[in-house]
Amino acid sequence: MKNHDYCSIAGLKHRGWTTKAIELFLGEPDKTDVNPHYRSAAPTKLYHLGRVIDAEKSQAYMDFMKANAGRVEASKRAVDTKKAKLMKYIEDCKITVKQKSYEDVVKEAVEAHNEFKAEIAFERSLRGQETDYQEATIDDEPEFLERIVVNYLRHQFTRYEKELAAIFGKVGTREAYVALNQKIYIEIARVYPNLKGECEKQLAKKMGLPPADIQSQGIIPEKKEQTRQTTLI
Repeated sequence: MKNHDYCSIAGLKHRGWTTKAIELFLGEPDKTDVNPHYRSAAPTKLYHLGRVIDAEKSQAYMDFMKANAGRVEASKRAVDTKKAKLMKYIEDCKITVKQKSYEDVVKEAVEAHNEFKAEIAFERSLRGQETDYQEATIDDEPEFLERIVVNYLRHQFTRYEKELAAIFGKVGTREAYVALNQKIYIEIARVYPNLKGECEKQLAKKMGLPPADIQSQGIIPEKKEQTRQTTLI
């Protein structure tokens, strides 16, 4: 018989079979053949199509697949519930940003940036690697300064690190991570309106979108009149 009279495991999976169903209702393959994609790989297991169809017609198989579909649906609902719970946590999360003079924040951000780069350069030197570390200054290009200032504000002036730890490893972490960053960038831009463009750039990168999309969708709104200052709790 030719191989078109047989089903590989991939073919069975395409028909809706699970690994457990193959084990229960088909057992050992009817024959094996050379792997068509990688000759050095393990032989491909093949199951006679007639035996596969007979198994699919059996009541035991149909009962098993019905029960399995129920388990899959229940598992999906559980995952969706956990994701929704995590997103609700982020929605309720209070994000605040400490407000200081922009000049002072720039100085602090430059200092923090230099300390971080110096640590990396030192570690590289211990491994005998070359370092091209060059200190930043408050006179550097505005675009560069805005980038390190936003990073500094996000890590030092908000609850970013604490909230990251709270969502790490949970179902829906990726979506929650993006939502958390969105809230933080919105608040940074509200307190420091001159950083709105940089916040949009960084958020776009985390969301995998062009910055123009963030701008056109108004994800980070223009600053409204403040009735009070926002302080870090």
